[in-house]
Amino acid sequence: MPVKKTGGWVIRKPWKKDIRRVSAERIWQMRSISRKSLIDYARNRLSVQLEASGATPENVDKAKLLFNPDALTLGFARRFAPIKAKPIVT
Repeated sequence: MPVKKTGGWVIRKPWKKDIRRVSAERIWQMRSISRKSLIDYARNRLSVQLEASGATPENVDKAKLLFNPDALTLGFARRFAPIKAKPIVT
């Protein structure tokens, strides 16, 4: 990828042409690896949280099996802003 340095900044030229060279199989492989990594992280994080909160060993073990890597999983998150949420929390 062509790179141009300007005053301490690195400016990368558009990569649209480069991405077209990547095969669909390679893109799917990268997607699958990333998804597996995310699922492993979520499973581990949940099991650690459950264990810390005193959950039964059975529930901790079940958490390690959650999320199917072959299923569509949608998640939503909202940033907690103390100024906006304070009246709700108190």
